[in-house]
Amino acid sequence: MLPHPLSAPAKVYVDVTARCNLRCRYCYHFDSPAAVPDELSAGEWLLFIREMASCGVMNVNISGGEPLIRPDILKILDGFRNLGMRFDLVSNGSLLTAGHADFIASLSRCNFVQLSFDGPEEVHDAARGKGAFAGAVRAIRLLRSRNVPVRLRDTVGRHNLGQLMATAKIVFDELKLPALTTNCVSIENLCGKDPAGLELSIDDLFAAIEEHFTVAERYPNRLFGGTGPLGIFLRWRNLYRQKQENRRVGYSGCLAGCGASFKQMGVRADGVMVPCVQLPAIELGRINRTPLLDAWRSPEMEHLRNRRKISLAVFEQCRECPYREFCVGGCPAYSAFDAATPERRVCRFCLREAELFAGTGRLAAMFDAFDRSAALTAQA
Repeated sequence: MLPHPLSAPAKVYVDVTARCNLRCRYCYHFDSPAAVPDELSAGEWLLFIREMASCGVMNVNISGGEPLIRPDILKILDGFRNLGMRFDLVSNGSLLTAGHADFIASLSRCNFVQLSFDGPEEVHDAARGKGAFAGAVRAIRLLRSRNVPVRLRDTVGRHNLGQLMATAKIVFDELKLPALTTNCVSIENLCGKDPAGLELSIDDLFAAIEEHFTVAERYPNRLFGGTGPLGIFLRWRNLYRQKQENRRVGYSGCLAGCGASFKQMGVRADGVMVPCVQLPAIELGRINRTPLLDAWRSPEMEHLRNRRKISLAVFEQCRECPYREFCVGGCPAYSAFDAATPERRVCRFCLREAELFAGTGRLAAMFDAFDRSAALTAQA
């Protein structure tokens, strides 16, 4: 975590639309405040892109909804051409055309296009809709043939548990992509429609971690994802080692699990600025009316940054935890936001919970095995 916020956000996450052509089983978007009915014109987005450039923003993440559902998306992306900023584009890929790919390549400003890829065709389509897999594969080939970097994201949940190796074989052996990233349905903790059918249980999570180990051993240094099962395991491992060594880091023992508000922020499709796209209900003002830097320095952003001053001892669930003095809690979007919400869980899948489920000996053996494996430590 940075000692103080940057003078302006280094990166801004922008939802240019709340609309989407798919209805993925686990998607939380349409059940959240981000599902706004209104969206801005291309002209308004272009004006804001110029403001971001003038403030020193370096990167913009363009997402939605599905950004390619907008017929004017290329006009919006063209705003990056001569401003010195770069962008990422997040899409399901099903609407991407050769024209989109040609234009993105011509800009030379795209860091990568991130595409959703949840498994083999029958698994992917069962979660996202018939034809979604074919659309994603077509998009991958269109972009790669034009040398546009592609990043695949596999959202791991109960819908595709046990499919990671099959997914990796398609990604690495058939599509010849260099890397695959994962996250968890449970990380967002907003999929209230069917949590029992969608979110990973602690038992599922251990199965997913073992599966990640197997894939990482076969494909060294190609499987990533700080919010996926492997990322959760690495946080456990680091916390366990810190306690072993009596080593405190930064704001250990406080609610400092997320430092995003020190370097980035978000914007909803209706132009309302928010601290993070995972916190769409906290409104900081509207773009082109409220200056970006005023929103960045707002009391709401300061309140979020000041979470790191709140001791974990405030929370009953943490008081007797042997890792409390070394832990930093979890993400404010799905766990305790501040001391006023002591009833909310401080983090999902905490190390103590994992120990109670699996036993200290099993976890310690997993950490030691991880540290002995060159293929696995490359992931750290």
